[in-house]
Amino acid sequence: MADEKASPETIVALMRANLLGVFNERSSEVRNATIKTTYAEDVVIYEPSNIAHGHAEIDRISSELLNKSPGWVFAPNGSVIISHNLGILRWHFGPEGQKPLVEGIDIAQIVGGKIKVLHVMIGGVSEAGEVAGM
Repeated sequence: MADEKASPETIVALMRANLLGVFNERSSEVRNATIKTTYAEDVVIYEPSNIAHGHAEIDRISSELLNKSPGWVFAPNGSVIISHNLGILRWHFGPEGQKPLVEGIDIAQIVGGKIKVLHVMIGGVSEAGEVAGM
């Protein structure tokens, strides 16, 4: 049986929550509350050099990234693109108030009203899988 189709409003809200409410949120308490409402418990995130499983790993990788990049912020680079239960959002990352140094794309599969699978594409990845500032 096919998954129930998520509404465009739900997909947009989840994509923005992923970027701004989780990966851009420096408060662990606020971030963890958003993680619980945004991702399925068995979520899988595919990054260029890592695969993360579950809520605890999302908190860990987002916290590590923000701690390594003080003063850096994520910002959407355009609107969320939707196709069935997929959401796509381009983004920038860099020092607040300055030209972004990193850009990327998040592609999420929505199941049961939450992000089940997230693919993170990052521009400027080195052969070792590292990104300047990340």
